[in-house]
Amino acid sequence: MWGTYIQPPLLIFGIPLSPLNYIAMKNLLEYLKENDAVKASKIIGANGAFISVEKADGSKFTLPVGKKSQEGNLADYNVLITDDGQAIATMNTYQEVESVTL
Repeated sequence: MWGTYIQPPLLIFGIPLSPLNYIAMKNLLEYLKENDAVKASKIIGANGAFISVEKADGSKFTLPVGKKSQEGNLADYNVLITDDGQAIATMNTYQEVESVTL
């Protein structure tokens, strides 16, 4: 597994906070290698860029590229994994710093 786990303060104004989610963030090329990718291509279209990936077994999948990360080289991208499991290529680095369960 990869990412960062941050333990928040136990209480804020007497309200207990839940532990933060495991934040999944790593370099795009590392992510692709871990997912058996053999080829990645950046595609630019009318609705923006995406990354087309071919796996060793011949199957393919795509990764969207963040709106503010349309420019850049594949080696410079990071991958952010959202709560629902969607991987997004981005030039930025993200880290969850606070979360409150209501």
